[in-house]
Amino acid sequence: MDLVRKLKIKFRLRKRFSERLNVPTPTAEVKIGGNKEIERFESHIPGWACNGQSNEIGFTVNKPVQFCAVGLYGSCVSRSVATYEVEIEVKEEETGRLFGSQSGSYESGPYMVVFRTPITLMPKTTYVITAKIKGPDSYKGIKGRQCVETKLLNGKTLRVKFSDVYGTTNTTVKWGQIPVLVLS
Repeated sequence: MDLVRKLKIKFRLRKRFSERLNVPTPTAEVKIGGNKEIERFESHIPGWACNGQSNEIGFTVNKPVQFCAVGLYGSCVSRSVATYEVEIEVKEEETGRLFGSQSGSYESGPYMVVFRTPITLMPKTTYVITAKIKGPDSYKGIKGRQCVETKLLNGKTLRVKFSDVYGTTNTTVKWGQIPVLVLS
């Protein structure tokens, strides 16, 4: 996927995600079909510490899909510009095999961290997303859903099941960061 298309996807997804939080964001008029935003939380509130500790969530899918991006909450301080340093990794839970990673600086938010190359996810495999976020306090999701279903373009149902990762993580199925997965 070329850089221009990635940026168009990033801005389109960021715009849709931001509209739900009533946060201003750059817009891009572009249609790129097939992407599905999987939203884990029913709501959000201010007050999540972004101190560089791991935020991890496990998940499985019921169909082969491409994992394109991770949505993260941004600053909960109204009208302020905040910078976040972010490191994302996607690993297989059982083996620890690294499937993809992305890092960078992001302003304000919410924001999408787009992978350079989409990650192929297979059914019956548990994956773990680790997000290390450094910056000012952000929003946090609440009322998390353990399972999210959506219809694919071919009419079939995609089911994503989330699970807690035990250890040094702050995020759980019920609350925390990593509110959106973008699958294609």
